[in-house]
Amino acid sequence: LPCVAGANMPVQAAKLGLKDQSHKAYLSAVLTYHLHNAPVFAVAAQRLLRICEAKRTAIESGRKWPSSKCLVLLLLLRFPELRQYRKAALADAAQRATEKAKHRQELAKVHAGLREAATSRRARPMHVVTTGEAHG
Repeated sequence: LPCVAGANMPVQAAKLGLKDQSHKAYLSAVLTYHLHNAPVFAVAAQRLLRICEAKRTAIESGRKWPSSKCLVLLLLLRFPELRQYRKAALADAAQRATEKAKHRQELAKVHAGLREAATSRRARPMHVVTTGEAHG
């Protein structure tokens, strides 16, 4: 929705920060309307409510309700174009997990090297210079 009213303050002051409380309230109302009255959001919410109601009536009548895994499989069979998004999401998650594991292994190697260097310095005997050796 286009904004038909602006803040009641000079433009230079508005750039620093929005201080007009009534305009903030207006913007929050516009944002709420935009987020919660979107047609796709409304249809998805209605469908989810219908699914919940169907599940409740099925369980109350003693019928079995399919598991979430079976529902996902049925959804993927009904809409095969969604498969690519599922595989992509799983592949991205697996790739992030392997990258995180590699990073942890590299950090563990660095920490082990630092620990080894610190312990080897402590174990080395120190050479004490006596007054006779210093003058030579």
